[in-house]
Amino acid sequence: MIIWKCSRCPSFRRLLLTFLGGVFLVFVWYVLARIYAGKLVLPSPFETLSTLFGLLTSVIGWQTFGVTLLRVGAAIFAGGAVGLLLGIAAGLSQDLRWFLEPLRWVSMSIPPITVVVIAMLWLGVGSGLVVCFASVMLAPIVYVNTIKGFDLVDDRLLEMATLYRFSLSMRVRRVYIPALTVPLSAAAVQVVCNAVRVTLLAEVIGSNNGMGAAISLANSTLELPTLFAWILIAVLLVGLLESLLLGPMQRRSEKWSKAK
Repeated sequence: MIIWKCSRCPSFRRLLLTFLGGVFLVFVWYVLARIYAGKLVLPSPFETLSTLFGLLTSVIGWQTFGVTLLRVGAAIFAGGAVGLLLGIAAGLSQDLRWFLEPLRWVSMSIPPITVVVIAMLWLGVGSGLVVCFASVMLAPIVYVNTIKGFDLVDDRLLEMATLYRFSLSMRVRRVYIPALTVPLSAAAVQVVCNAVRVTLLAEVIGSNNGMGAAISLANSTLELPTLFAWILIAVLLVGLLESLLLGPMQRRSEKWSKAK
């Protein structure tokens, strides 16, 4: 009876259904692993969790994870800064927005693998390649969402700010920030999720360390439990960041923007 009453609470219902969805995925994984047992296709969840525990209790595992995490953080900072600055400039200048439109279209249309190959020719392999590639892939996301925020600015508020001679700081605080909050919060979720994926992609192709390199090595040696353990770590990393940090931040920013 208590569970039934609690199930009517939106937050409890969301958590319950999310948990059940995760259990269903693990069950499907287990069934497929049983079907293809002994065929070097899919390890069981138990083998993967055992290998995952081994990675989390080893120094090499944490060093590998730390290298990738630093690269992800650097890419988010660099790509986010470039995208935000260009987005602000293009949001304030329609001419600049049109001028940058071909660059935006190219950066969001070109296949990521092509960018990695070109970057390897220019930068070689290593952290420079990984961070630069990931930054190039992430900057357009922030850029587009920043422009969306400027498009949401109410023209009447701008007229009022001009009429009452708002200072620059007041104009930014009262007019622009409320409009930019929601799009940039959505961009943060997209950037973090994509940062892990593109960083791993670059590490698989152009790095000799990090999680991507470990995935490539496990694939070449057919160590499937290790391969899936690293993939599971990447999935858990994105899930934890989104649920514990980005999700609450996005909900609070939406409430704050509506209040403003």
